[in-house]
Amino acid sequence: MEEVRILERNAERNEGDFLGIVNIEGVNTDDRTAWRLVDPIDNHIWLEFGTDNIDYYYPSFIFYYQAKPELKEQIKELIK
Repeated sequence: MEEVRILERNAERNEGDFLGIVNIEGVNTDDRTAWRLVDPIDNHIWLEFGTDNIDYYYPSFIFYYQAKPELKEQIKELIK
């Protein structure tokens, strides 16, 4: 993957159109070039996508999505 393009920064926002505000962060290691969509308030990683050399020979596309845990689950983790 070469780049991520932001098509419109000031798009009209209607209630229910989006899940949250995110920052785009680059991830560059010896074997991975990817981007993360990260919530700037709680650092939740919504999505990571890019390329990874899993076997150091053949690059592969990665796409990891993780929804935010429900509030009830977040409270359970804090109580532990």
